Amino acid sequence: TYYNPTTKVYSVGSQAAQALALDEDLVPAERRQEAVDALLARITANGNQFMVGEVGLYALLRVLAEEGQDDLVHALATRPTGNSYAKFLGQGATSLPEHWSGMTSTGSQNHYMMGMLSGWLNGHLAGLQQAPGSVAWDHVLVEPSLVTGVDSASTSYDSVRGPIATAWKRTGAELTLDVTIPGNTVATVRVPNAADGTAAYGPRDAKVVPSEVDGYTQFEVGAGRHSFGSGGQAPS
Repeated sequence: TYYNPTTKVYSVGSQAAQALALDEDLVPAERRQEAVDALLARITANGNQFMVGEVGLYALLRVLAEEGQDDLVHALATRPTGNSYAKFLGQGATSLPEHWSGMTSTGSQNHYMMGMLSGWLNGHLAGLQQAPGSVAWDHVLVEPSLVTGVDSASTSYDSVRGPIATAWKRTGAELTLDVTIPGNTVATVRVPNAADGTAAYGPRDAKVVPSEVDGYTQFEVGAGRHSFGSGGQAPS
């Protein structure tokens, strides 16, 4: 891809072109916000739907999540018509089709072309990721993204060190987050603060450290099962 100084977009400014340039760090820091704004504008111009294939989809989802656009990812995935995953379900699909046209397509009806959404569901909505620099999941990062219309999410991963799991639930203004960490493993846990800005809380053995993400309280924990929360009654 290439930067067009006249139009101020990469290549033709498609969702794929903008997302790939951003995801591969081809965009200079001073031009990043411009590129992100152009990507969001293109999504709007495309009728607020996915207009990208397998090559650009993974980059699009990662860039939107990195830019805090998890509500947008959820809206794109769950719109009932157009290029969306909810449309697949509405057509009666029980596996992923090869094309956005879904079950009306002549393509494969059991294909991983559009499976990249699972990375966002597990790593951002449920919030389970391998921390940067980690080897074989010796350092876990838990950072759930709370999106409008979703009140709970959970996921687990059978690592070489043992099962890792996270599950969160919202009940009114209260959030609960349960995390399971295996032996010989440490975890950074970022818990969304309450809506009024009140800091989140965790177990007594959790170490509170300065948060690297606005709106979250950050903890460091070791092996075990740990419960965190916000917006409710902190444990005494």
